[in-house]
Amino acid sequence: MIAARCALLAVVLVVGASACGDDGGDGDGDGASRYESVTDLAEDLTDAGLTCTLEYEGLRDGAREVSLCTVQDELAELSVWDDPADAASTAERAEADDDPLVAGENWTIDVQSAETAAAVAEALGGRVHGG
Repeated sequence: MIAARCALLAVVLVVGASACGDDGGDGDGDGASRYESVTDLAEDLTDAGLTCTLEYEGLRDGAREVSLCTVQDELAELSVWDDPADAASTAERAEADDDPLVAGENWTIDVQSAETAAAVAEALGGRVHGG
């Protein structure tokens, strides 16, 4: 009986651990990473060596949480979208406007140069659009 309980506990722990991955930064480079807040985005950028101190606590505009920081001497707009489809449509607009933007599953970071966009994508596991 104890062996069966231990085996069941082991299965629960393995399944639980696989379902609880990091909330970002480990995407496969095609925009698959996901974040819960702009604070999480900023922390992972900083951890990757791209210092990002938020200008203000994330603000809500009905569709997303948004804030600003400076990354590699460029202003960056960080957004975590309530609906991942909004992140995808923002990325599509960036392609059409040739505006450098990095996107993940539910987040976008709008930057000023393709070089900074590439560094952000590498740090967070997102995909560069536009620029």
